[in-house]
Amino acid sequence: MKDHTEQKIYSYLKEHEEEILEDILTLVKAESPSTDKAAVDACAEVLRALYQKRLGETPEVIPREKSGNCLRLRLGKGEKKLMLLGHFDTVHPLGSLPVRREGGKMYGPGVIDMKGGDVLIIWALKALKELGIPLNKRIAVVHNGDEEIDSPGSREIIMQEARDSCACLLAETGLEGPVRIVTARKGEVMITVRCTGRASHAGSAPQDGINANLELAHQILFLEGLTSPERNTTLSVTLINGGTRYNVVSDRAEAAVCMRYPQKEDCEWVREQIEARRPVLPGAEASFDFRPGFPPMEPTAKTRELVRLAQQIGEELGFPVGEAPIRGGVSDGNYVADMGIPVLDGLGSSGSGQHSSEEYMVISELIPRGALLAGLIRRI
Repeated sequence: MKDHTEQKIYSYLKEHEEEILEDILTLVKAESPSTDKAAVDACAEVLRALYQKRLGETPEVIPREKSGNCLRLRLGKGEKKLMLLGHFDTVHPLGSLPVRREGGKMYGPGVIDMKGGDVLIIWALKALKELGIPLNKRIAVVHNGDEEIDSPGSREIIMQEARDSCACLLAETGLEGPVRIVTARKGEVMITVRCTGRASHAGSAPQDGINANLELAHQILFLEGLTSPERNTTLSVTLINGGTRYNVVSDRAEAAVCMRYPQKEDCEWVREQIEARRPVLPGAEASFDFRPGFPPMEPTAKTRELVRLAQQIGEELGFPVGEAPIRGGVSDGNYVADMGIPVLDGLGSSGSGQHSSEEYMVISELIPRGALLAGLIRRI
């Protein structure tokens, strides 16, 4: 006899679509730029209230001293443990984006990155509870408030909960259009290049100076030249600072470089090139500081098994589920995957324009993704 559970989940979520949208709107209006701890912590309280209202459960607050607080909720019983992961901080300054709903879309700060996904986690769990579908496992839910600044205060908590989990489902930004699960993300390294020279009068004695700005320009071109399409590795100079006054030859300059790479050996190749680099201008000095950020998310055989399960659930729900190409953006799933835990990412609300003034969610794509998430929670 055919099991129609997936369709029941879909129907339940569709019946409550307006309430789900109402919850997303509530959470999006609780603006939470990562660097504003008070705002992020206030948003955490809004999210806690949504859990209590919809699920009858209140996540515990794990206070963080400098970054936004974390929320953690543990449900269910069983030998197997599944981790659900989300963040509620955003990159948008307070008041910078209007919140609105029009033309089949919802706009606002963090609507897809990733407050829509946070709410889908609540409603996926609620659908299972209200339909009497047993979890048959332990569920650990973590929402953090500092993902957009590399999770300095929450990384330890995330890794602690992931350590004994069989898998991690991450309701991060979904790609607009057909459902495509994210299984691979590039790693991140922050490189700072610092150049020093010798100051002198820029008008009367420029020949006596060693221009650190010019040395930095040479190094910037070198670093940008390490971008490799063959390796799918990119280096982008994002911040530049140099000099002291308009009429002084600069004796110092520095730049920040964002590097993204698919595999650890690609990172090592870049490091080797940089370690062999020397200054260009006589008398100048150049140093390079590597600060590892997120490791790459590399899929495993177990990840592929979970993708096949998701595709089976999609077939039962009536839509195809694909696999997205490797993403240049990072997520907390990178840390979890680096521990050897299989991660399915990109399971949240879908749309486009994340980190921009036109971030939007496609409303019609919300329920299928919620049903897929609930199905995965049930069947993993």
